Amino acid sequence: MSSTKSRFRRTVAATATALVLVSSAVVLGMPTTAGAVNGFPVSGESPVAVRVADGGGIFVVGSEGEVATYGDATYYGGANLATPPAPISGIATTAPNLSTTSNPKGYWLSGRDGSVYNQPSGTVQFFGSLPSLHITPSAPIVGIAGTPDAKGYWLVGADGGIFAFGDAAFYGSKGGSPLNAPVVGMAATPDGKGYWLVASDGGIFAYGDAAFYGSKGGSPLNAPVVGMAATPDGKGYWLVASDGGIFAYGDATFYGSMGGSPLNAPVVGMSSSVSGHGYWLVASDGGLFAFGDAASLPYRGRVLSAVEKNSGASVNRDCGFSRKLQSGSELWLFCDTAVQTGTWGTPTQQLAGNSFATAPPAVAGASPTTLVDGTNGSGGLVNYLPPAADPTCTAAGGTPRSWPSGTAAVPNSPDVIVSYDNACLQGSNLLPGGWGVLVHNTQTGAWSATTSASMWQVPSSGDTWIDLKSPVIDSAGNVDFFGYSSLGLYLARVPAGSVTSPSSYQWWDGTAQVNSWTTNPASALPLPGTTSLFEIEGASVDNFQSVLPAGGQGQYVAALSTFLAGPYSVLRSPDLIHWAIDTAWANSGIATLTGCGHPSGNVPLQWYCRAATVHPEYSTSSQLAISWYSTSDQHVRMTFVPY
Repeated sequence: MSSTKSRFRRTVAATATALVLVSSAVVLGMPTTAGAVNGFPVSGESPVAVRVADGGGIFVVGSEGEVATYGDATYYGGANLATPPAPISGIATTAPNLSTTSNPKGYWLSGRDGSVYNQPSGTVQFFGSLPSLHITPSAPIVGIAGTPDAKGYWLVGADGGIFAFGDAAFYGSKGGSPLNAPVVGMAATPDGKGYWLVASDGGIFAYGDAAFYGSKGGSPLNAPVVGMAATPDGKGYWLVASDGGIFAYGDATFYGSMGGSPLNAPVVGMSSSVSGHGYWLVASDGGLFAFGDAASLPYRGRVLSAVEKNSGASVNRDCGFSRKLQSGSELWLFCDTAVQTGTWGTPTQQLAGNSFATAPPAVAGASPTTLVDGTNGSGGLVNYLPPAADPTCTAAGGTPRSWPSGTAAVPNSPDVIVSYDNACLQGSNLLPGGWGVLVHNTQTGAWSATTSASMWQVPSSGDTWIDLKSPVIDSAGNVDFFGYSSLGLYLARVPAGSVTSPSSYQWWDGTAQVNSWTTNPASALPLPGTTSLFEIEGASVDNFQSVLPAGGQGQYVAALSTFLAGPYSVLRSPDLIHWAIDTAWANSGIATLTGCGHPSGNVPLQWYCRAATVHPEYSTSSQLAISWYSTSDQHVRMTFVPY
């Protein structure tokens, strides 16, 4: 490597596969089976409960600990552990009136063995569980409810037994008493001084200051009752049956039901809206049904594919980049990918480096749930990038690897420009090998010759090396590439038709602010406002001109990962005129991706989050779509943050 210039190695991968996005050789058609409504993760994990969030969104928890978020609900993590937990039976959230920043945030998940999981990036506390007390319940735990101050919770068993933790008081139970039908759920009163239990025959048992307003006990039912929800004032409640039937008592108003309507899967739970003037029902396939003022909400969570939704397999992916194609559909590129049977199964296929999928046109404000994986004729996933070619690595006994680092669609063309990172795997050591650029014609499947380059060194920081990524096509027809180091964010540009021409690259050097470029990368300087902010672990930059509100400042938006535990910062370029760089990029400050980190400050591997990536097509005028790789469930997740 050289500190004065970048050395390009022009190579052509001899065994490159032509990937045609409409061919039969690489299966990329839209799925015929839509899967669950709103796309709850995998068919092998069934939703078991739904609860409203303090912002009006909702959480849906699955039997294996996945927490799917809808609307403005904040993801704080799931119970996805290194080994399978006991099946999850319920979720309890903080009360909607606990909406100030000083109050606890988050939720608890209950396991059928009495385990309780509070999520690391939330602030709700763990107050105990049955396993922590070495207690084995006489019947499975079927639900959990929190106290209004979020300082305690109750667990309820199918035999009606109640277990109280924290400041949750015991007001009575059906444990040890004969039941006509098992208990299936509970709800607490607004002041936390009482609770109701509901049985599958519609029987209601009221304790403390919880008043009895009626029940279906002793009455014939078309389907068993599976859950209940209380009104905000505690003067009424709803019961829901597995056929979607609703029974309203006290001041609970009937707003509609699915009773008598065909369902693809049985209903498993319900939740009231914050106002109490509506409710949601959730089915075991992830179907959501909204009534009254309970709105139909966008899904926000794991980036899901047809393989996961239709086969029950889990597709684990590291990092994800999206780009709108000329056809209007989305191309997604991923890094290392593994397919396994179920969430906890042994991998059945592993793709080193990269994989890909297509999706219907993006819906702003929602995570994609219908990705169609790139596969071969027998259904196996395939790499997107041509096989890596590095004779030096191979001669040393290593294996070349390539990971995508960004993509840009050429306007009015089927071509996409793909940047990637090279490395050489030698035993257990992964040695960096520079970066590269390819052009892919998505109609013909043709690839350009591979252009590779050594990383270039910043003279003022002896051990800092930079590669280019995040290609973005600007209004002048150039492709802008970004690199980063501990010193800040760097910019290079090249005409769109010359990305594979080494001599055409220029780097911003800051000598004259505007149009200040050099062909010598060693003279490059960090962009104004990006210097000495923090240690940058990764960077993603994209053009948000079409997303930002009219008159808004900033054409480009960057998400910079500052540590593997989830901290990131959002930067915006100074103005709408391309590269009139006379003021600093605006910095949002450092925040943390939800679902990352650990309250102890010691971040276990399963709570790492990395590869924060921005997605203009999925963003709104007020919320930035950021995806990241979550090591807790080995998936790419998407969140939406103000910007």
